[in-house]
Amino acid sequence: MNHKNLFLILTTLFISLSYCQSSKVNTTGESTKIDSQKEILNLLKNKDPEILEKNLGTILLNPNKYNPTILYVVSLKLFEQEKKDDAVFWYYVAQLRARYDSNLCLDKSAKQAAGQLGSMFGKKINPYAFEDLVELEIIVNKAIAFVKENEEDYDHRWINLHGMSPMIKSLAEKEGKSVNTSEDTAVTKPQEEWPAIKKETIKTYQASFNEALAELKKRKKM
Repeated sequence: MNHKNLFLILTTLFISLSYCQSSKVNTTGESTKIDSQKEILNLLKNKDPEILEKNLGTILLNPNKYNPTILYVVSLKLFEQEKKDDAVFWYYVAQLRARYDSNLCLDKSAKQAAGQLGSMFGKKINPYAFEDLVELEIIVNKAIAFVKENEEDYDHRWINLHGMSPMIKSLAEKEGKSVNTSEDTAVTKPQEEWPAIKKETIKTYQASFNEALAELKKRKKM
């Protein structure tokens, strides 16, 4: 991927996350301000190799703190540094966590963000990952184990801000228009349901991966 395409990807994510800075989302019955991670994306845009390496190191010291959008960018940066197996690992961690966050979300217009992000970054990483299916299976199983064993320390509700309602409200507020909040409804499933949703997401993800891997192996033998 050339620098122009990378710039476009980061710019798209930057614009998307910009809604996080001021928007409030009615989630599980309370209006919650989502922390912005735009500053982290800015750090990852630094072209100085030493500074970029330092920023990547900071994120990877505590990866549970950063939502899937950040981990996707980290995977791309690692891939460009020829740390391709590490890139594949973090790509699939990000993909699984994005799937989990999507399953927590009740807003259909926001849920599609998980698939869109996976497709965008997968165009670069998956062709390499699929070259060695034995290694792919090992890495993906490690990624699944990581997600299973680690608690997320970021706000899962980042994905809500990819929905149409928060974006419309944010634009209206910037234009000085009044926003009717009386019609707000919860867009995230109740927190007491999250552990079961995570367990089911991992189970379904594992099954889907095993099925896809079996099909890929079958095609290679033909």
